[in-house]
Amino acid sequence: MKRAALFTVLFALFLLFTFPHELVVRRLLLTRLPADVGLTFSNVAPSLRPLGYRLSAVELTRDPFRARLDSVRVG
Repeated sequence: MKRAALFTVLFALFLLFTFPHELVVRRLLLTRLPADVGLTFSNVAPSLRPLGYRLSAVELTRDPFRARLDSVRVG
């Protein structure tokens, strides 16, 4: 029983660290944003509060406006 629980926890951690989080976030955000809005970010990290992702160095552009944010949490 202890080995199965340990295996499950280690497998979940393995999936958490090797999952392509950036690809998932890019696809989700590109489908939700209008075509004329540009979005760039430098890093994606899983977040537990709120459950989702933390994006760092985010830049939203829509001519002629530009917004730069240090970090954004999306869930």
